[in-house]
Amino acid sequence: MSASSSSRRVIALIVAGGMGERYGAESPKQYEMLAGQSVLRRAVAAFTQHDNIDAVWVVHPKGDKKRSAELLEGVDIAGYAVGGTTRQLSVKAGLKAMDAADNDIILIHDAARPMVSDALISRVVMQALEADGLVLPALPVTDTLKVTAGQLVLDTVSRERLIAVQTPQAAPYAMLRDVHNSKDAADATDDAMLCEAAGHEVVWLEGEASNRKLTTPEDKAIMEVMMGTYETRVGMGTDVHQLIDHPAGATIEEQIITLGGLNIPHSKRLKGHSDADVVLHAVVDALLGAMGQGDIGDHFPPSEVKWKNADSAVFVKRAKELGEEKSGEIVNLDVTVMSEAPKIAPYRDAIRQKIANILGIMPERINVKATTTEGLGFTGRGEGITAQAIVSIKLPSEG
Repeated sequence: MSASSSSRRVIALIVAGGMGERYGAESPKQYEMLAGQSVLRRAVAAFTQHDNIDAVWVVHPKGDKKRSAELLEGVDIAGYAVGGTTRQLSVKAGLKAMDAADNDIILIHDAARPMVSDALISRVVMQALEADGLVLPALPVTDTLKVTAGQLVLDTVSRERLIAVQTPQAAPYAMLRDVHNSKDAADATDDAMLCEAAGHEVVWLEGEASNRKLTTPEDKAIMEVMMGTYETRVGMGTDVHQLIDHPAGATIEEQIITLGGLNIPHSKRLKGHSDADVVLHAVVDALLGAMGQGDIGDHFPPSEVKWKNADSAVFVKRAKELGEEKSGEIVNLDVTVMSEAPKIAPYRDAIRQKIANILGIMPERINVKATTTEGLGFTGRGEGITAQAIVSIKLPSEG
């Protein structure tokens, strides 16, 4: 990032103050991983790496400065501002926080558009330095538009003069500050709307189809296809544990077996150094296998005392963390339990939910099946239980 050729500074304000309710994830969409980097980092880096941008400010959700700063570690940020309950309030907070002169050009960009190109930023900056009002990128509307009332179509709208607006939107600092402080600012969905209402000139230039906004998980999938940088890997895990008697004197309440993180009443227990959860151990090996990270014994050797009687959920969470460090995302998990007893069917949905909670994914991405070996082998004789797991993980391609 270097100074612009103009005597006026060019400052980017990246708006990432929303909670992304429409996106439907557990955390704001700007924290989602996209081709190995967070959406937030990609959006910010597009401006910090641009030759004509002098400074970059970031608006983050209330209470999330630490998380935002961690995701932007090593990126040249001029400062942060706390976002509000609406986009307009977030922009207003960012403008108030920054140190800018009245005639400096401010580029306001939504972090939810992480694929903004260097060329588009250049064109917006160039025109904004020459314009008297606000400049925005947009695309002509190509779809047929209808007016509706519920399911009823009432009318067709001419698309001849319609455009679909994008960001960054650029204007002088004083203009943006004044319109965002106006009494009519609360309902604004973008900066151009406020400038229009105040009588300022608003001009548009050709945007880019790739400058897509992340609004739903489907948008993310489309972005990943456009970037062409993801691949799906499959891992398989198999584990076997012997069934043994409970210790002498064990109460009825203590006579349990742990499968898939769930404690199930049973007259036998599984033998192992940890809690011997054969299902979760298979899941761990499947996760590690998909990432090429060895097996459960490499990471949690039974020779180490600290893993004695350990909750196997700890192993699963660590295996998932290893995948997240590689920007991996679990697509689905399929588990098969081979056991004569206990019968798994009554507990299948509870095990599925338990594993989903441990992995932090939707239960719909997990399947749990149970079978017997028709009385054959050690499983058929009730001497042990076998579990197999197959997982698919979406990971950034390594080329």
